[in-house]
Amino acid sequence: MITLKQVKRKIKDDLMNWSVHLMDFVDDFRYYRDQRIIEEPFELDDERFDALSAATAEQLRYELKIKPPEWTLAVPTPRDPWFVSGPLVCFGAPGLFR
Repeated sequence: MITLKQVKRKIKDDLMNWSVHLMDFVDDFRYYRDQRIIEEPFELDDERFDALSAATAEQLRYELKIKPPEWTLAVPTPRDPWFVSGPLVCFGAPGLFR
């Protein structure tokens, strides 16, 4: 099992495959359902991936019906819109990802 903090480091080191690293993490979280892997905050160093990682943590906590980690409140919204999969996908996305 890998933590969200470790995944964020993998994404930073391998931007070309960021979605693979993030989705592998999401799959692991949903399989193990261990909230400890999203509890540790990470360094805020990329506003887009910081926001995406925080929204992912909040959404996964929502799925388990538990309170999101406090550190997610400190992650700012990106200054410019970033459509991970294109602007039309936004309409079907969970609110935390809009």
